[in-house]
Amino acid sequence: MVPGGPRPRNGRAQGGHRRLRPVPQDTPRRRRRAVVVAGLLTVLAAVGLGLGAPTAAADTAPDDVLREAEPTDAVGGELVADGEPVEGVLVQVRRDGAEVGEAISDADGRWAVAVPGAGTYQVELVAETLPEGVELRDPDQNVRDSVRVSPGREQTVRFPFGDAGPVGTTSLADRAANSILNGLKFGLVVALCSIGLSLVFGTTGLVNFAHAELVTFGALGAWFFNSRTVGPTLTLVLAGVLGVAAAAVLGGSMHFLVWRPLERRRIGLVSMMIVSIGLGLLLRHVYGVVFGASPRTYTQFAAQSPWEWGPLVFPPKDLVLIPLAVVVLAGFALALQRTRLGTA
Repeated sequence: MVPGGPRPRNGRAQGGHRRLRPVPQDTPRRRRRAVVVAGLLTVLAAVGLGLGAPTAAADTAPDDVLREAEPTDAVGGELVADGEPVEGVLVQVRRDGAEVGEAISDADGRWAVAVPGAGTYQVELVAETLPEGVELRDPDQNVRDSVRVSPGREQTVRFPFGDAGPVGTTSLADRAANSILNGLKFGLVVALCSIGLSLVFGTTGLVNFAHAELVTFGALGAWFFNSRTVGPTLTLVLAGVLGVAAAAVLGGSMHFLVWRPLERRRIGLVSMMIVSIGLGLLLRHVYGVVFGASPRTYTQFAAQSPWEWGPLVFPPKDLVLIPLAVVVLAGFALALQRTRLGTA
């Protein structure tokens, strides 16, 4: 090629041959990163299987065999009548007729009895200890004969108070109004969860199928910090903040250990999407093995007497959840449209 002459187009050299981009060499740094990623995924799977194996084995054991005691096995609940906690009520727990323990509900109506192991127990609320004017909805239902306690968990037992009200008198309009309210609440929760997914897609073009597992990790982290059986029993607000921080740590680790190395190797978005599907399936099964498939409840706001506002019936926590979700969504929308960072 003559100096100063026209350069070949489309990366073609003289003679019409295309120049090939040199293949990146497999440096020790790349090998170490690959080993770290593989090791992290292996440890996650191994820890999940290791922690879940005793649980799965214990669930298959017969009820009449008293398994080894665990400090987290317990029976508990919350006594609430007409929206007010019921204090000073005696609750007794037995196994095969032998008394295991008893508890008296505190000022918040809560009670809990530690049991010697997983199995089936009988729980009795002593009706004679109920305060004056407080009655069970069904006086014959003060005894629960088959309360099954799973290993490492606290089984919640509920005793309904007061009149159940007339049956079958709810109109179609009332049911429709409550269904709309529940749908609005669920839609707001989904919208909050989708903020991160839309931000990632808008900035990188990647559809991260593991995003739901990140949200689930934050919820499980909040449950752990709030739990009375396996965690430090922090307040739900503080536990929620720590759960969000835990999800952020997991998301940052995934970015630096998975997504950034793939970007440096110039892996296509379709391949990265497939990787996100596999990563999401891995995390989902680890959660299932470690925590099981049973629903988990927080220690605060789990059982609330519903409020009635016209045809609507909802727990008091919805008055905080729905407005807070609207404020957060509106704040993100304004930040993305009006701030320099959002429009960048």
